[in-house]
Order: sequence, then structure tokens, then C-alpha cells
Amino acid sequence: MHRAVLSSPGIGMKGGAMAVSPRSPRPGSGCYWPRAFLYLASPRPLAPALGRALYELTPEVVQVGPSEALLDITHCQRQYGPPERIAALVERLAQGGVAVSIGVAATPAIARHAAGRAAGAVQVVAPWETREQMHAVPIHELCDPGPRLAALLTASGLRTCGDLAY
Repeated sequence: MHRAVLSSPGIGMKGGAMAVSPRSPRPGSGCYWPRAFLYLASPRPLAPALGRALYELTPEVVQVGPSEALLDITHCQRQYGPPERIAALVERLAQGGVAVSIGVAATPAIARHAAGRAAGAVQVVAPWETREQMHAVPIHELCDPGPRLAALLTASGLRTCGDLAY
């Protein structure tokens, strides 16, 4: 596990906060992320009781549709642990006989994409794994660029997220 404990005030973090080192930690190592988003998708509309439970977890909840929610879990890592643990907690809260899909990533768009790939499970894309996992993903799967922008990207030879990165 590669962690650094920062205790100097004035460098942007509170004393004793955890930070991820430049090296890639092992999955499940319990590292805290600088930014973390959780996207929850259910085949049924989200129950009001689940919405209240999610809001108690973090007040930064956006209900995207009747059966989807986006949570900014960055600031609740201190209380509930690393994003993987928070995802397991949300999965337990959400399951009422329904298999929910949960995506966790450093950006909302990648968290939504991960939830789409999860198919009734939890899919985590850690910040240090984003480049390798998203490299071959077509741009239209991550976002809808619209017909004019899609034509421009195709004409420029940009088809995947990896093409945009380089």
C-alpha cells in the first residue's frame, strides 16, 4: 500500500489527511481518492427511502432519472472509508430484491459508463486505472457528442477515448 500522511497545513489538505502516492496501489488497498463519484442505476424507480438514505450518506446527490442517481462521495471517504467500501454500503442499501448497477470513478461520466458495464454489480475504475480501462472505449459510449461533433471527430480520426488523450 502506498500512502503518504500529510501533516503540514497550507498545502491544500487538512493535517493527517490521506493522499495517493504517484505509484499505483493495488486494487482494494483502501486508498482515498482526491475526487470520487458513484453512479447508481436500478431497473426499477428508486424508492424514496433509498433517496433519503443516500442523502444521509452524502448531501451531494443528484437524481438523474427515476431509476438513477449520481453521488459525489469525495467528502464522505473520511467517515465511511475508501470508495470501494462506500460502493458496497450503497449496494446493501439499494438491494431490495433488485440487482443494481454501481459505477465508481474519479469523474461522473466515467462512473456512469462503469455502471453501464457493471450489469447488476459494482464496477470500480480507480484514478490510476482510468487510462488503461478507458483507452479503447468509443467516445459515443462515454458521452453523446451530437451529430455535428461526431462527424468532426470521425473526420479527424478520433473514435476512442484513447484517441482524444494523445
